[in-house]
Amino acid sequence: MRMQDIFYTQQTSTIQLICEYSPFMATPLSEFKPTSETIISKIVKQLLSGLSYMHSKGIVHRDIKPSNILINEHTFKVIIIDFGVSSSHHACIDEICTPTGTPLYKAPEIIKAEPYNHKVDSWALGITVF
Repeated sequence: MRMQDIFYTQQTSTIQLICEYSPFMATPLSEFKPTSETIISKIVKQLLSGLSYMHSKGIVHRDIKPSNILINEHTFKVIIIDFGVSSSHHACIDEICTPTGTPLYKAPEIIKAEPYNHKVDSWALGITVF
């Protein structure tokens, strides 16, 4: 699923993502049972690519977890969903201070209530893949 555009409203700090319509049936990663390392590798590569793209556009998801990842069981195409707690940052160096996310997937700096950046998504993806 390609992101078509991003709208940011500074007054309300709201980010709106406009994505292409996706008619395929998808299963949450939490319910998906991969059958081989090859399939897992294909899924992880797509997720890393997706995170890289989001971060290049200044978006930190902040709630990467299996239930926020959809997979087409036939093509293994991956979609990252639920940007409800995502945040905007610039140049991948700004720090965010708001504690948010699902406890099991939170990076240590969020748990410690320390400033953090886009790298928390990579931590959460590592926990998800593990």
